[in-house]
Amino acid sequence: MLGIPERRWDTRGFAPGEQFAVWQEMACDAFVPVSLRADRPVEAGFASSCESRRVGVLGVSWLTSQAQVVERTPRLTASGETGVYFVNLPLSGRGAAEQEGRRAVAGPGDFVLVDADRPFELTFDAPFEQISLAVPRDVLQPLLADPAAAVSVTVPGDHGVGAVASAAIRTLASERCRLDARQARGIVAHLAGLIALGVTSAVPERAVGPRTVLLQAALDEIERSLADPDLCVEAVASRINISPSYLTKLFAGRGTTFGRWLIGRRLDRAWDALDPLLIAAAPATVTEVALACGFRDSSHFARTFHQRFGVTPTQRRSGAGRRTPRAPE
Repeated sequence: MLGIPERRWDTRGFAPGEQFAVWQEMACDAFVPVSLRADRPVEAGFASSCESRRVGVLGVSWLTSQAQVVERTPRLTASGETGVYFVNLPLSGRGAAEQEGRRAVAGPGDFVLVDADRPFELTFDAPFEQISLAVPRDVLQPLLADPAAAVSVTVPGDHGVGAVASAAIRTLASERCRLDARQARGIVAHLAGLIALGVTSAVPERAVGPRTVLLQAALDEIERSLADPDLCVEAVASRINISPSYLTKLFAGRGTTFGRWLIGRRLDRAWDALDPLLIAAAPATVTEVALACGFRDSSHFARTFHQRFGVTPTQRRSGAGRRTPRAPE
């Protein structure tokens, strides 16, 4: 079960005939509004439970339940954005996910990415046990060259980067130690990178095309090198063996420029690094954070930070302001 649960839901305290309806309410409370249906009579009972906790910005849930179909309809998605992806990893049983016209089937150890703000359907043909991570969109989406192509794709958990990511997810869910802000931030960053790498590695190149593959390579290189103040379009293009002009066209196809994307990702990293809880655990000045995020000039950093987030780095460091999640421009 979940290492350190903070919230629990369980249908077993209710009359058998009430359990399915109660599970419907619990699922909406624990995750997002969905509709459930069962293909067998539920009057005899529908034993289900869920435990959840927070690890930094991640929601970590461990659930056990019965055969069912979980649907997030267009009507439900239209009621408001959640801003999250779900990473679903079965521990026993199998689950199928349908989204964006694709159907992915995951067995124990495999995982599938689902966008909570797009209609989807999850099918479980038998009792199952599953870990589900809720990952904020602004944490994961900037790592994906084609977010729509990344959902409803089976990431095998028995080999390659999928096995590494799967093991990390299971270890995080079963971990019994409390994590401070610095530890949680590091784990979230590395786990998001592993999930993105696993998903993008599992997407067939023919499904996205060579331009998207090259853009993904560029995004990966930028993430690895954000702290390098000399990072430029020429350097990244050279590392992925294309011309600077072609790399510029790849970013134009995403509706941005290399420079805007780079500074946006640096500012995102700086926002996270200036989290007051993180500063309390690992003190750092605004200038030190700016340099660690690839900025040469702390004055330029302060101006662009304020333009992006509406507060100064010093105000963010002291706990003022809230970020409006969005991908870098």
